[in-house]
Amino acid sequence: MSHIIFYDIPSTARIPYETEWVESADIEAKCKEMGAPPTTKNPDGTPLYTLPAIYDPSTGAVVSESTEIAVYLDAAYPNTPKLIIPGSRELQREALDFHFEAGSMQLRQFTIPAAYRVINPRSQAFFRTKEAFIGMTIEEFCPSGKRREEEWAKLKKEFSIIASRLPRKQGLYIMGSEICYLDFMVASHLISMKKLFGENSSEWNDIKTWDSGRWGKILKSVEKYEIIV
Repeated sequence: MSHIIFYDIPSTARIPYETEWVESADIEAKCKEMGAPPTTKNPDGTPLYTLPAIYDPSTGAVVSESTEIAVYLDAAYPNTPKLIIPGSRELQREALDFHFEAGSMQLRQFTIPAAYRVINPRSQAFFRTKEAFIGMTIEEFCPSGKRREEEWAKLKKEFSIIASRLPRKQGLYIMGSEICYLDFMVASHLISMKKLFGENSSEWNDIKTWDSGRWGKILKSVEKYEIIV
């Protein structure tokens, strides 16, 4: 079986794959080249192409957007561990929708400037083209001083709301004893924060203690899957 080509992050379903990294400036061109559809729209209404996306040589399928990739892998490879636990898809989608609408919006003012500082110069130039959409420079977008403290407190509150929406079942994972797509989506954001802020940063050390340490525990539970090939 030919390996799936994964344009972005790691594997969970024990399916052979390889990763191709793509610069931010090249995402749209790469998606168009492989035939991956746009996943949403820019503020001006033009198509927005995002990663991750996969190309499966075994079937010829090209799939973009994390949830759609999970659904595809479950259907195309029924004998592998399931990402979407049967009967939980709507619950997972509801939790994810809230997660992105609330926490992610509040988080971006901290993570976008942090990401800008660590990406390659070519991608930095691409990031600058997005300043027109947000109406300010990347530096202005990042809160400082007392405003930073206030926005950070709001972020903590949003995370607590998200935590209250997530299922609380007995077991290591969000849905109980079985790991699922929701664990990986939440963990992917946590990994990004850990990498962008720094493992020893005050920000990360604060986040992992929020909500009785739940976020740190979720990240710990998926450590064995943090493999990139």
